[in-house]
Amino acid sequence: MLRVLFAETLSECRLLSPNQQVLLAVSGGVDSMVMLDLFFYLAPKWNLRLAAVHANHQLRGVDSDQDEAFVKRACHERGIPCVTERLDVRAYSTAHRISIQLAARELRYQLLEQVRIETGSVAVATAHHADDNVETVLMNIVRGTGLRGLAGIPPRRDAGQIIRPLIRATRAEIESYATEEHIPFRMDQSNLDPHYARNEMRLQILPELQRRNPTDIAGALRRTAETVNEMLSILEPLVHEAVGRSVEFRGEDQAWISLDRLAKYDWLVQEHAFLRLFQQLRIDPTEERLEAVHTLIQRQTGRLMELSGPWVALRDRRYIVLMRRPSPPETVATLDQGAECTFDGASVRLSEPAPVPRSLRTPLTTAIIDADRVSGRLQVRYWHEGDWFVPFGMRHKKKLSDFFIDQKVPRHRKHHVPVITSGDDIVWVCGLRLDDRFKVTPETERTLTLTYQPPTTVRSSR
Repeated sequence: MLRVLFAETLSECRLLSPNQQVLLAVSGGVDSMVMLDLFFYLAPKWNLRLAAVHANHQLRGVDSDQDEAFVKRACHERGIPCVTERLDVRAYSTAHRISIQLAARELRYQLLEQVRIETGSVAVATAHHADDNVETVLMNIVRGTGLRGLAGIPPRRDAGQIIRPLIRATRAEIESYATEEHIPFRMDQSNLDPHYARNEMRLQILPELQRRNPTDIAGALRRTAETVNEMLSILEPLVHEAVGRSVEFRGEDQAWISLDRLAKYDWLVQEHAFLRLFQQLRIDPTEERLEAVHTLIQRQTGRLMELSGPWVALRDRRYIVLMRRPSPPETVATLDQGAECTFDGASVRLSEPAPVPRSLRTPLTTAIIDADRVSGRLQVRYWHEGDWFVPFGMRHKKKLSDFFIDQKVPRHRKHHVPVITSGDDIVWVCGLRLDDRFKVTPETERTLTLTYQPPTTVRSSR
């Protein structure tokens, strides 16, 4: 019976104890509505305090709003306080240049952690179940994975205090319970779209594998995941020891890992030590990022790799440093005509308006622009994600990040390249290229000269 399996999972996997507060992530689908009902049934027996949260991703128009209203009503009927939030997934996806699916996931988990803290909950319960686990394991195998991928979805995820009390229940058991208990739920039509990788796995690939093979493939994959999770639980004490002996936290934004101390442990322990650190620092622990850190260990000192968002990994002699890079300020300085401004060891001088000089040939550290094409006062700032300009000599715009790649600007240096702006437009990428829209033409009557003096020493990424 599902109620028994649910309580056993909470107890045996040590997901919750009696007399605790728990936050339920409720989408309105059959899985989360069954979870809501199971917690509502168990709460008086365990003396649990319940709260719910619903993320409206605003991706399905009226359907998304109806999901939100449905969840609020279902929680109100049970006397469970419910927090709802509308997430601008599309804007976040565009701003961070990531897929809609990843943007929705990142925003959703940020919301879950925020509401968990606000409600004083010890954990956030999500409705992942055994079939989700099977799909995840198979997808990981197809992509190529290690032990972590074979383990699938664990009952608990420490980052964000996520628990999955339905992880031992199959989709069939959940749907049967919903039918027997007359639990209403909402259908998300996007779950039937095979263009999404997980839907294709669930709707097409797994059924075809099952048809071609008489064995219980789903059951075999579940057992594999359970076995690997048991292996990882045995590995856990060594990982805890390795992190304790090899890692020094310097504030919330830096973790220094001693390669000499970490080298005393087996490579598998090392990999899972980095995994633990990623989770603690809330860096999405993809296989690619773990592989990037492993590669960095083999590189020379000073090498840096981008990880997730503001997080980078730096090789500093016998250490790997995981650190959060501070965001550059919106504006470093405003330029006055005939004056020089200094910032971070560098300087920019702006001349007074002058006639067009006889020669426009200048060093890279100097740019001559059409004074009448400038709107308002010129400003200095650093590169931002999504910046673009029209490189001198070209007719079409180009992303500044692509331009940096063409110019072989190291990835960790691009955040320190100053640009001169006029309103929202980039006038000059200091020391590299003028924007074609501000060049001197035969129609130019007055010019301004910009002179850039780079720092005498390269600023540390730390």
